[in-house]
Amino acid sequence: MIVELRGVEFVNKGAELMLHSICQKFKKQCSDVRFVMEANPRVTKQNLLENNILPKPHFQSRFIKLNTISNYIPKFLYRDDFVADKDVDIVIDGSGFAFGDKWGAVKAGDRMADKVVRWKMEGKIVILMPQAFGPFTNPKLISKMQIILENADLIFARDSISYEHLKRINSKGNNVFLRPDFTPLLKVNKFQNTLAGNIAIIPNVKMIAGRSEMDIENYYRIFRESIKIVQNKGLKPFFLIHEVGADKSLAERINKQLDNPLEIIVEENALNVKAIIADCKATLTSRFHGLVSSLSQGVPSLCTSWSHKYEMLLKDYDFDEGLLKLNTSTGELEDIIDSVFITKYEAVRDGLIEKSKEQIDLVEDTWAMIFSLIENSKR
Repeated sequence: MIVELRGVEFVNKGAELMLHSICQKFKKQCSDVRFVMEANPRVTKQNLLENNILPKPHFQSRFIKLNTISNYIPKFLYRDDFVADKDVDIVIDGSGFAFGDKWGAVKAGDRMADKVVRWKMEGKIVILMPQAFGPFTNPKLISKMQIILENADLIFARDSISYEHLKRINSKGNNVFLRPDFTPLLKVNKFQNTLAGNIAIIPNVKMIAGRSEMDIENYYRIFRESIKIVQNKGLKPFFLIHEVGADKSLAERINKQLDNPLEIIVEENALNVKAIIADCKATLTSRFHGLVSSLSQGVPSLCTSWSHKYEMLLKDYDFDEGLLKLNTSTGELEDIIDSVFITKYEAVRDGLIEKSKEQIDLVEDTWAMIFSLIENSKR
């Protein structure tokens, strides 16, 4: 069985966690599974080699598509590490958020809509793992999405807002399901570090992209003041980078505004990032999977938001108080931090652990649906 992974990568640690989650579950369930991905700047050949993932050729111009031509190469001419498009049995898209007005029709087409009809003609199973969707107001994007909705076997919306966005444009109607993020099931090993019991600060450059000057300054203020409040309460914060590059530069810029700059931790392995979060006392995050990794492991977390997906995740854990709005005053900020990180800490942690069990049950149900589909396709 050959599974093609799409929408996941190794630069963004959340995307890498989704990749490992898919691989870990398939390996546990299917003894003969092999994974394949197209290499690109965020998925290097070295990444693929280190994770035992086969590279899939990807090249196209106005005149030639190597993916299609590779289908006509006789198998006896294949190298051991060569996988033709026709050899793929299952296509799984693990995008966190790639289908909506923010990303447009071209991305939806390149990611799936321009290929899914051919995939189904070739007998492939096509699955979109739990992710955020929408809104869809652009006619060209709606057309692309309807192609995906009419041809994909299973589509999982990660929250009720995304689910409603899909249902409004879905003519088929019986292949879209509401299920939570699937990374809580991902098992990680204990990671030896000196950060246990500290507060992870996880920035996100998307919080300042395309924002007003006031919003940008308020974002810096929220982080700057939160760090000072945490330090004044005798807790030790540090920066944990979820996407090397822009997020690290953001952390460095915030550090310049602090009297006591923080240590910046850049950990290349996403599994280790999740393990570091598990050992933290609490987190302050602007990265979605920084929030998932916190809440699902019973680590109290406060977050800022640039998308509905943050608010909806907090609702899944009955933890609306975890949201920090950019106009939160200094006094309010101190009260929230004191409540979540100190005075009500144990109650918050116990509540998250209890809700995490419910989320894990829903993730198991997601996988049960997927493997039932795969088994039925063999009959």
